[in-house]
Amino acid sequence: MSLLQRMKAYGPTGVACLALGLLGAQQNGGLFVGIAVMPLLAWFLWCLLVISRNPDRRAQTAIKLCLWLACFGVIAGVQTVRWQNARHLAESVAAKIEAYRVQNGQYPLRLSDVAVDSNAPDIRGIFLR
Repeated sequence: MSLLQRMKAYGPTGVACLALGLLGAQQNGGLFVGIAVMPLLAWFLWCLLVISRNPDRRAQTAIKLCLWLACFGVIAGVQTVRWQNARHLAESVAAKIEAYRVQNGQYPLRLSDVAVDSNAPDIRGIFLR
């Protein structure tokens, strides 16, 4: 298969994977990916049917399917790291608030009372900084 034929075969899939990957890695990108997955599930099932029944298109369809699966794997990894960072930040703030309550007998009125840095790391993500 020549380079031009490969570009025609895999180019649109690669561009779509890249676009979904960039959008899915954004804050709240999991919601966008959840919406995009619905029509893709039917396509995944169709791909499995093509792979099992059509030997001529088996390799091309398997490569496209692997591209999409890799895209979703990267998005899942980015969203997992984002979730872990947000959870860690929330747990540290909750611990400081609880320590303040134990020391003073009441909850703080403002986060600045418990020395929560207003310049805390932005957990929105790597693409929005």
